[in-house]
Amino acid sequence: MNLRRSWHLSPLRELRVVGRGLWRRRGLATMIVLPLALGIGATVAIYTAVQDVLLAPLDFPRPERLVSVRHSSPEGDGTLRLSPANYLDLESWDGGAFDGVAAYQAVDATLLGQGDPITLNAVRVTPSFFRVMAIPPALGRPFDDAMARVPVPAETILDHGAYVILGHGVWQKYFGGRASVVGETVTIDDRRLQVVGVMPEGFRFPAQAEIYLPLGFGEIALEDRGGYYLETVARLADGVTMDQAQRNADLLATRLQEAAPRINGDLGLSLIPLRDFLVDDLELGLWLLFATSALILLLVAANSAQLFLAHGLERQRDVAVRLALGAHHRDVVKRFLLESTALAFASTLLGLVLADLGLDLLVALAPAELFADRAVGLDLGSLTFALVVGLSTGVLVGLAPALYLSRIRSLPERLAEGGRSLSLGRGQKLLQDGMVVAQLSLAVVLVHVTYLMVMSYHELRSVPLGFDPEGVVTVDVTLPWERYEDEDSMRFFVERVAAELAAVPGVSAAGVGLRLPVIDSGGGIWIQVDPNRPDEIHAVTFNAVDPGFLRTLEVALLRGRGLEPTDRAGAPPVAVISRALAQRFFPGRDALGETLVLTPWPERRFEVVGIVEDVPQGGLKHEPSPAVYVPYAQTPMDRLRLVAKVGGDPRLAFPALRAAVWSVDPSLGIRRVATVDSLLETVLLPDRFSTTLLGIYGLFGAILAASGIFGVMAFFAESRRVEIGLRLALGGTPRDLIAWVVSRAAGRAVLGLGLGVAGALALGIAIADRLFRVEPWSPLPLALSLLSLLSIVSLAHFLPARRIVRHEPASVLHRA
Repeated sequence: MNLRRSWHLSPLRELRVVGRGLWRRRGLATMIVLPLALGIGATVAIYTAVQDVLLAPLDFPRPERLVSVRHSSPEGDGTLRLSPANYLDLESWDGGAFDGVAAYQAVDATLLGQGDPITLNAVRVTPSFFRVMAIPPALGRPFDDAMARVPVPAETILDHGAYVILGHGVWQKYFGGRASVVGETVTIDDRRLQVVGVMPEGFRFPAQAEIYLPLGFGEIALEDRGGYYLETVARLADGVTMDQAQRNADLLATRLQEAAPRINGDLGLSLIPLRDFLVDDLELGLWLLFATSALILLLVAANSAQLFLAHGLERQRDVAVRLALGAHHRDVVKRFLLESTALAFASTLLGLVLADLGLDLLVALAPAELFADRAVGLDLGSLTFALVVGLSTGVLVGLAPALYLSRIRSLPERLAEGGRSLSLGRGQKLLQDGMVVAQLSLAVVLVHVTYLMVMSYHELRSVPLGFDPEGVVTVDVTLPWERYEDEDSMRFFVERVAAELAAVPGVSAAGVGLRLPVIDSGGGIWIQVDPNRPDEIHAVTFNAVDPGFLRTLEVALLRGRGLEPTDRAGAPPVAVISRALAQRFFPGRDALGETLVLTPWPERRFEVVGIVEDVPQGGLKHEPSPAVYVPYAQTPMDRLRLVAKVGGDPRLAFPALRAAVWSVDPSLGIRRVATVDSLLETVLLPDRFSTTLLGIYGLFGAILAASGIFGVMAFFAESRRVEIGLRLALGGTPRDLIAWVVSRAAGRAVLGLGLGVAGALALGIAIADRLFRVEPWSPLPLALSLLSLLSIVSLAHFLPARRIVRHEPASVLHRA
């Protein structure tokens, strides 16, 4: 038989030969295919998420021209929405930078006439909104200026008129997809609104928007520069670059500062590409997951290459014989590359199945805002990426052993190098040492980042809440001003609903407030502390609450008294302040008895009657800001958080709590009924999501590194069996021989761990913004990472050597 011909076959026969060979070695094939499939599947799943969320173009015409306009502070600590007056100045600004600007505000709206009241996610938009987004309604027409010019009560800053545009989902769900709905009237918040349009399927901007209402400005909007609640989007004019537009915005910011130096004195205007604005909180987390999945894939590839190299070393004598009988060196390379590529192709197919399952799991575990309404799934881009990654991995896995074995020159040379043993030449040692170093360094990076995220999450969960959420249920409602157009009607509702909630069986306390700790953002209000310095005002968190709110949440009263039923409308204005406000604005003196001026009510002086514990607002990652609590009866608001303390399983009380609200107002829309505990978990979900996935990746990486290093050291100890046997026969002790084996590998362990530390610190610094109260270079996670990997390395070197030295020298030499 001509061996050259047997290693140089037609492509089809070559594949059959490769397939039969892999089937005979299916144990090895399984050990390579399964980890590779997991690595490829994880990488493809995260890549698909990155592609859909971060890289795919937005569903608007020329989305690269869209920017979000926000206020920025010189300290660079985040951005703010625009106030109504500042937005109106922007809208009238003729700087030539924008082709249009639009404001929008998310609100609740209650759809009536469909059975129980239905709370919808509504968005108030200026008439320019649909022109700026360049997407008109699919049916009907957009709002015009006349629709926004509606009679707005003088005391109301923003309002919507008598028209509505339906989102596609609401149109299908509640109106049967009838084209004739355009022109009909529907009842929303006790108003009869005319449907003027229906948006195209798939258009939901901002996310979760279900209906659109025209945004109208009340008289006092022209003077409201301190209420930052309008999101603003703008489209750059043709030919205008982002830098040019930003310089134009800087000029306007200067005008705004001059117009209201007390409020706008240090605020700039920032233009943020709309895509960056939408994914700001998600981008770093997704890229981190993608980077770690890529590290996992590299680790899997190194482990597979190591197994394939060991397999190749077992076949090197066979290769030498075939070369001596006429096979060509390139045929050797081709055969090994075909085998590794076939394994990688099988891994890719299985990886695609795992990626599809992984995407479903990813969507289920991820925060709702990560994917919003996107239909995330494998597409042609995912398949192409998987094939490129899989085949590249296959080539890398098979390249090292193929190139090494192709250097064998002759059978006598090969027999002289090692005969029938598995002793390693210098090139083989370098290859295996390199793979061990690579595995160790990658594993250190993965384990270190995992420790950082776990410690960060632990710190986040350890933040003092300042209140007790256990057993507390919140019912969120918004009072429509059509029925609650005066303050007395609001007060009457709050008093009645608090009494009805308290009367529900199992409820031990109930109250009403404007915002919940942690869950709701710290809505700002400007206060004046020193009556002799009216130009000196400060932004603080504001909450209007009834007497039962703080008691229901068990916010600790530190000094003075809480709010009481006697703090009614017409009674002297009073306020309870937080510890942070007392310490910041009344240092070294007693804050009780001091007075505050709240800018919305400049004629009133609120006396401080109590000091309570700090509670975080808008998440757990910010220090509690100074907060002021005033009686709801003295400062009524329309958006309410009704809270009730329930014994036992609080979810069982949901129907009774809804019924209690509807007993006061049967047509009031209820936005949400939920336990405060569950809402806190929602706040923690993004960090828990990242930490859980990274924890899985870190554990998987450590297992892969352990298995790879154990395999190498088992092979190393086996290849040195003769030498170990001789040393034992010549009087060497098992302890000395184990120490010798371990010391032989100490160099590569130090190198691998050293490179891993450098990589871990670099990646830790890159993700510093995702960490909470944990520094990327913190010694504890780094020490834990090194100890974990050192333990693996030590065991991997110790156990194979001990297994050999436990035998008698003659037995060792005989088996060698």
